[in-house]
Amino acid sequence: MSSVPVKYHIIGAGIAGLQTAQLLKRKYPQAQIIVYEAAKHIGGRCFSFSDTKLAATLDNATHAVLRGNSLAAKLLGKDTKFGPAAFYSPLTGKISRKKFDFINDKALALFNLPLNKVAQGIVFKTLSKLFPFTSRQLDVWFSRGDLSSKLIEPLAQELDIRLGWKLKDFAAQDDYIYKLIFNKESIALLPQDKVISALDAHNFVKIFGGEDFAYNEIINIFYRTSMQISLPEGLDFLGLSNMQAQWLFSSPGILGITISDAENLKLSDEELALSVWKEVCALRGHQSAFLPTYRVLRHKRATIRQDSRNNALRPTNSRSKWKNMYLAGDWTMKNWPCSIEAALTSAQRIAKIL
Repeated sequence: MSSVPVKYHIIGAGIAGLQTAQLLKRKYPQAQIIVYEAAKHIGGRCFSFSDTKLAATLDNATHAVLRGNSLAAKLLGKDTKFGPAAFYSPLTGKISRKKFDFINDKALALFNLPLNKVAQGIVFKTLSKLFPFTSRQLDVWFSRGDLSSKLIEPLAQELDIRLGWKLKDFAAQDDYIYKLIFNKESIALLPQDKVISALDAHNFVKIFGGEDFAYNEIINIFYRTSMQISLPEGLDFLGLSNMQAQWLFSSPGILGITISDAENLKLSDEELALSVWKEVCALRGHQSAFLPTYRVLRHKRATIRQDSRNNALRPTNSRSKWKNMYLAGDWTMKNWPCSIEAALTSAQRIAKIL
């Protein structure tokens, strides 16, 4: 008599959940693997969408990947364009491509938190990951309205993904989860079935309990332009120091802005868009007669706050308090910076032990 096949129930269709599903599918081709996603789209915090106001395809936030993040770089593909990061400071009026210049600004982009507040374990992990700090390792790719097509859609191929399935509750006994209660229906689990939570930290705590994290906000602004905005020295992305905007990303018809650690920024959307646009005009030496059409996206819980207190709350491995549930997601990787690379690594960690 053949044994009953294992079912893998993956909650969350972000990068961690999709990568986990692909790795398990490769490892156990006969297994039934189901991915449940509460939203109407896949990708979690990484997805592209059609914006009618700007008449363009936008990413929910401009995402950047360092070439030294090997898993993310491999997922992007060998033909992906990476470029050196350059920084500008109005104090000097100069642009620098030197890798050890503007360390505090680069750290803010990496950790969404000032460097002096970041947990030491996270700093050490980042340094070890990027060592030996060659220019190639530190080259950057950024999304240009193609986040879904470059990263998410390849991960979703041939998966059983159920959109609009929001986990509301669960039932457990003797350290095993035996029922998942979704908004659509309840799923009874057999003893051999496995649950993988790829929820973000906030929703995980909301459903499964535990102490919640503090979070840091990221703000993105997208401006609709008649043509591709030319940045100094022909660059298409530029880091900024001592300015309100911290990164400029230029692509045909769209100029993207990123502001990290932004929860204390109290300006309205219009005030912020106007203030940043004036900075862009001053940087380029061009005066604009009007504020272009814009979209402000505020991500209140973009990342967990990556300080010592929150890092101590993160799991040390992928196991949960329930013997048949495992944890995926960048926040589950203690001592790792919250990133696409950490999400992909969390999926690898699960695939190895299952």
